[in-house]
Amino acid sequence: MQTDPVQIAEMSAVQELISRDVLTHMYESATPQLFSFDAQTLKLISANRAARVFLGKDMRRLRHRLPWQIWPLIGEDRFLRLLAALQRRQSQKVDLYLHQDGPEPVVHAVTVLYQDTKQPTYVVTIRDVTRLSQYKRDAAAAEQRLTTAINALSDGFVLYDADEKLILCNNTYREIYSLSAAAMVRGAKFSDILRFGLDNGQYAEAEGREDAWLDERMRAHRAGNVDIEQQLSDGRWLRIVERPTDDGGRVGLRVDITALKDQQARLSKMLLTDDLTGLRNRHQLAAEISGLVDGLNPRERVAVLHVDLDRFKVVNDVFGHDAGDFVLCTCADIMAGGPVPPRIAARVGGDEFISVLVTQKSKNEVLRYARQISKRIAEPIGFDGHQCNVGASIGIAFVEDPGEKAASEALTAADIALHQAKRGVARGVVTFEPAMRTATVRNSEVAQKMQIGIQRGEFLPHFQPQVNARSGGVMGFEALIRWIPHDGKPVPAGEFLDVAQNAGLTEMLDDIVMDQSCQAVRFMLDWGLKSPCVSLNMSMLQVSDSNLVDRLEFFMKKHGIKHRHLRIELLESTLLDERAAHIIENVHSMIKAGFRVELDDFGTGHAAIATLRKFSVSQIKIDRSLVRHIDQDDELQTITCAIVDLAKNLGISVLAEGVETQAEQDMLLSFDCDTAQGYLHAKPMPLPELRQYLADRGDIRIT
Repeated sequence: MQTDPVQIAEMSAVQELISRDVLTHMYESATPQLFSFDAQTLKLISANRAARVFLGKDMRRLRHRLPWQIWPLIGEDRFLRLLAALQRRQSQKVDLYLHQDGPEPVVHAVTVLYQDTKQPTYVVTIRDVTRLSQYKRDAAAAEQRLTTAINALSDGFVLYDADEKLILCNNTYREIYSLSAAAMVRGAKFSDILRFGLDNGQYAEAEGREDAWLDERMRAHRAGNVDIEQQLSDGRWLRIVERPTDDGGRVGLRVDITALKDQQARLSKMLLTDDLTGLRNRHQLAAEISGLVDGLNPRERVAVLHVDLDRFKVVNDVFGHDAGDFVLCTCADIMAGGPVPPRIAARVGGDEFISVLVTQKSKNEVLRYARQISKRIAEPIGFDGHQCNVGASIGIAFVEDPGEKAASEALTAADIALHQAKRGVARGVVTFEPAMRTATVRNSEVAQKMQIGIQRGEFLPHFQPQVNARSGGVMGFEALIRWIPHDGKPVPAGEFLDVAQNAGLTEMLDDIVMDQSCQAVRFMLDWGLKSPCVSLNMSMLQVSDSNLVDRLEFFMKKHGIKHRHLRIELLESTLLDERAAHIIENVHSMIKAGFRVELDDFGTGHAAIATLRKFSVSQIKIDRSLVRHIDQDDELQTITCAIVDLAKNLGISVLAEGVETQAEQDMLLSFDCDTAQGYLHAKPMPLPELRQYLADRGDIRIT
């Protein structure tokens, strides 16, 4: 069988896009609202960010809903008729417009596209075309007015004989060509009138090439039907319509189409401009960057900076979207200005920007430029009496070759570098290196395997006992997520947790841990263990979720356990983050609901005492870095002893984590630190092993 090289190339291109996760990114960051529905059940599969923001709902509230439940304006009958029409036409898509009445009527363009794939899918695109529709109506109305004017001969009118001599023209024609009017006498030749106008600067488009322009205009005049546009030196645009007469002469109209041109310019600008900030948008950005590369001299190069605002969501959540819009506009001004104004400044996402520089500077100098931008963005932004604090992570890439493909590759490279920058490397500013692309592909592969693993149930919490080192009694357990693929070889948490966060899988992992931890407590109670308690680790992302308490209580109710059976572990570094002020309310809500809050990795931050005063912490966990080899290090002994004394004086329990040797444990006991967690006492274990562990200790009885 012969292979089709074109088909192979097309399939390779699609596979490349999938491996780079471009299609998912394009779907998620697309400006129109995008929805995907199962073609059989009509239930929602996914909605992109624009759709979720417009509806004000997350995917948990939207998933599996029917189209008319999401958009009541369409209605069930109408949507089903739409699908029926799609089938009758035997086409893949159908369009309609939704008109929503009100003080400010809204028009949405809806496209339903049928994807006949392995799992047939309807993709619905919704765009707000209110302004575009109005512009089109205005343009159509203007066009109609111009046509009517031509038919009524109310615009500039001129008539020439077979020898190209002027017979007559109306006053409007003279007013239009005011700089040529003196030459418009009966019998004057058309070429002489044009030459007079050229000498007096009548035609802006002829500047510097007058003779050539005159030859071109005369050839057009002598042609059959003429319908051309012409710009005058005062900026006005004319439509020139000329037709031959029966006697060999020419009759012409001059229609002022300046307003129409202005509308066309506004429409073009609207297609390329972000409405909020006035910066350029993503549309045809690679082509414009490619144009910059084509005009470089040998010493110049093009640098692409991809800027993503840090903590922007917090501004929206705490101060409102008006504050968020103000912050975006302020940052846009910074981007468009900068130490050296960029050639292109664009907003390409909710809080993402692209800055394109043409520079002779080295990579290090461009890096310093980016840090200046980052520093300016990090300055407090005042809005309505509030101080909005954001930051910026920046990825930098250089366009290495001419052509639109190279420009697109630079945009992708800058995005990859941005992801590295957001991990906190190099003060949030990173220049792309080829190895990053390899890491991105690898992380993408890990993310895909994680999604499959989640579906297969490969992610399970393991539980590490926390014991009283004096009595040996179990005081509680810490839940730690573990990934054990079907091949049985565990994947270290450090290899997948960051990937999960970047791939948007964190919430699913959180739900697994919360659900199965609550289930584990239920089992422990049923086994007869007295007062079992499980500690759950919570990151900044989790604690920032306003629905966290509701999610926890859902799983607690599902398995019939109480608040006292769960403890919430928060990193000290999380509470010391400059964003902590925005999550205090969530932490206090958890405490008010009845959860006990513990402070994990204590001693690794910079203001631990202030943290203890701000939050009602019930227990602190001394970080393993202060425990390891404590029996051999006088400085660690001094620090750890002070922490234990501080906690005891404040009425706060203390647990030492990472205890691995008896010598370490003995030293901790000498400081009156009784509670410990570590391999000396027990490793993290799945629930079946935990049951046997408790039975071997005599804490429960297996019947």
